[in-house]
Amino acid sequence: MSDLYCANAYHGLSIRTNGTCTSCCMMEGGTANRVIDTPINELWNEQHFLSVREAFDKGEKHPACKRCWVEEDAGRDSKRIRDNRNYTSWSKDKGIKILDLSTGNTCNLQCRTCNPASSSKWAREAYDLEVSNKEERPWKVFLQQTKLNNDSWDEDSLVWGELDKLAENIVHIDFFGGEPWLLKKQWAFVAKAVSEGWSKNMFLHYNTNGTQWHPELISLFKEFKRVHIGFSIDGIGEQFEYMRYLAEWPVVLDNLNKAKEFANANPNVVFDICHTISSLNIFYVPEFINYFKDDWHIYLNLVHSPNYYSITALPDHIKKTVIDKLETIEYEGLPEIISLINKSEHSPEVWKEFKRRISIHDKYREQDYYTTFSEFGKIIDV
Repeated sequence: MSDLYCANAYHGLSIRTNGTCTSCCMMEGGTANRVIDTPINELWNEQHFLSVREAFDKGEKHPACKRCWVEEDAGRDSKRIRDNRNYTSWSKDKGIKILDLSTGNTCNLQCRTCNPASSSKWAREAYDLEVSNKEERPWKVFLQQTKLNNDSWDEDSLVWGELDKLAENIVHIDFFGGEPWLLKKQWAFVAKAVSEGWSKNMFLHYNTNGTQWHPELISLFKEFKRVHIGFSIDGIGEQFEYMRYLAEWPVVLDNLNKAKEFANANPNVVFDICHTISSLNIFYVPEFINYFKDDWHIYLNLVHSPNYYSITALPDHIKKTVIDKLETIEYEGLPEIISLINKSEHSPEVWKEFKRRISIHDKYREQDYYTTFSEFGKIIDV
């Protein structure tokens, strides 16, 4: 097996919010057609998939996979490495066994590092701040365009029947959003997996924003081989509410406690925290880890796009301050993150855009980054 083998390249199908497809959520590029009206077996054989698999067959690094190559160059376990570790016995024989589903942009939050493609709540703000000529592109036109990030997941979309056809052979499903727990058809698919017996061989993984808890639906997880649920928590208290705009910290904490009780009673279900690190919250990673580490496993996730929210955007003089702070604590994945910061090349234009984004979104939302993140705010306010 080639060192560049990737389980996702040969067995993965990632469906984005807009219905285009690729092999995994980290990959760039994608199919020309969408799942709303194209059978999955046709999408699976489009040139995008064929060229990626051909590159791995030759032991070549396909440019669509560059996010994994960047992380691996920094010594970090990329998604490719993590998934290969889970599925070491699989061969290069083609066949979809892994589904990565970004089930539209239906969401109840407006997270700072998000966008209209992944959150319906972002549409109005993006329109007000980013559309310069509103006469040529009126609100109704813009809104209709953003719905392209959700229509592939409507109840009458072809995708649901197509997923049913694949389900018997699927061993792993990642559910993302939007907020997947708000989607009725997603829960209907989960219920059907239970009633058809597919669930006994399935591993489910969710990223959820922690605002939802539906006991009657969550009880379905008891019937699956394994379920892993990551709560997306990007800060503590006021910093959490800044990053995960419209969420309420006490509500999410209460749901975390409910999750812990459910997991204790159901050993096939595991909950942890997915902490997405950006240039906004990187300085506070030690405080975050210390707050949760005794009760929760924390996965340290990274923002790659947009580039002004990536930790690679930090200027050199701020890098040192951030690294000195991160080195005050030991935790799985931190050394590789420090390495990534060290290896990154600073762009003054990207950093300028980072600070501009803070300013315009703070003004629009009536927030204040430099107060909520006061210590780091003083460091970057130069």
